[in-house]
Amino acid sequence: MRHEQAGGRRLVRRGHQVTLFASGDSRTWARLEACTLRALRLAGVNDHMPFHLMMLGEVFARAGEFDVIHSHVDYAAFPFCRLSPAPVVHTLHGRLDLDHQLEIFEILVSS
Repeated sequence: MRHEQAGGRRLVRRGHQVTLFASGDSRTWARLEACTLRALRLAGVNDHMPFHLMMLGEVFARAGEFDVIHSHVDYAAFPFCRLSPAPVVHTLHGRLDLDHQLEIFEILVSS
């Protein structure tokens, strides 16, 4: 089980309302908002970015419905979080110590 699945399950068990924006074939304890019918990787989609941007548009259009938003799509959500009335937590993957990233992080923190 992936860590975000376990975290969502624990929140639901504690009585929190959790909404997961993911593919329609996702297994979750949360309320599922299907952004695609199937997981992009399993459907053979190589360019995930257009789908992630459409999903982020939907999430942040509804940001007022949520107490907190957890984005698991790296940097793609950074521009959207400035527009959100809800706080946004980001999970980033890969190296976080590259010089060009410092400027991005500084801009995000100052917004």
